[in-house]
Amino acid sequence: MKPRQPPRKLLRRPALLLAAILLAGAMAIAGWLNIEPTPQASESRNSEIARAAPELSELHARPSGTLVPQNANPSIQKAQADQRSDPSLATASIIGSEGYAPHIQAALDGGSAAAAYQAVQQLNRCQRVGGNIEGARKYATQTAGLSAEKASHALSYVSYLEAEQRRCQTVTPQIEALRTPLLLKATLGGETGAAADYIKTAPQAELTQPDRQAQVLDALRADALRGDESAMRALAKASTLPFNVPPSLQRSAEYAWLQTQLNWYQSQEGEWFESRFLQQLEQLLGPANIGGLNPVLADREQIKQRLAELQSPDKGLSAEEHRIAAEMLAASKRKKSGS
Repeated sequence: MKPRQPPRKLLRRPALLLAAILLAGAMAIAGWLNIEPTPQASESRNSEIARAAPELSELHARPSGTLVPQNANPSIQKAQADQRSDPSLATASIIGSEGYAPHIQAALDGGSAAAAYQAVQQLNRCQRVGGNIEGARKYATQTAGLSAEKASHALSYVSYLEAEQRRCQTVTPQIEALRTPLLLKATLGGETGAAADYIKTAPQAELTQPDRQAQVLDALRADALRGDESAMRALAKASTLPFNVPPSLQRSAEYAWLQTQLNWYQSQEGEWFESRFLQQLEQLLGPANIGGLNPVLADREQIKQRLAELQSPDKGLSAEEHRIAAEMLAASKRKKSGS
């Protein structure tokens, strides 16, 4: 019997872009109601444009032509630090006219698990490079009050991205099709984060193979205990997996995942949830209506309710489930702090 699952929207991290769009819509309502927007609200358009170019901050540290640029993913950082001991990474570090395709193929054929996961990250970057070019160009040319120095920096990044786009042109559908086997290699090699990515791309027939089920479940559990929130989320949404997750593991992962989301919400409160602008809307429209206008607020309350259920005397976690959840949360905190 499958364990009870939380509402789907409780297992979704609200993107900051969604919050920006929401706030922009609220600004339109505010104009209709003659509410004076706060400076934070007035700057939301600029911040939305900046978020359309999410890799802009990487330009300073990124050498031209690297297979795997500087990245916040700890697995990739570790792999970059180990390049001297991994020939496949070293030979892929400088990309010429051949583009990324042969290096991605080499990562599958003879590279390490870390190289395989890096190759997947490069496939991801190639998928979004066009949008990043557009976002960086908009940031440079449409951001109100942007200094000439920052605009020049952004346009330099556009030039870099256009060169990156040319290197990505060799990534054909056949190379893109290597994503799933690359993720499997990374998963079996213990690369944190790979298992949660693998289950998103692998065909169900592959995931339902008895040996593969055990391998993937073990990898997800290990990743969650290493603080990987994507693995916690996958285990929490056990009903969406084509294999059984032990109910105790599902509940531990659900509690840990929801707690990380609540922590994230609370870290954003000063910016999004407690601004004078939203307080003015709440005064005019009432608390119930502001919850309807702002799904971020509604989701936060539902998360609190579900966490309360998981701590209740009758439906709460067992001592062992609490221990596992606490281990996941402690690892997540260490992962974020870099310790």
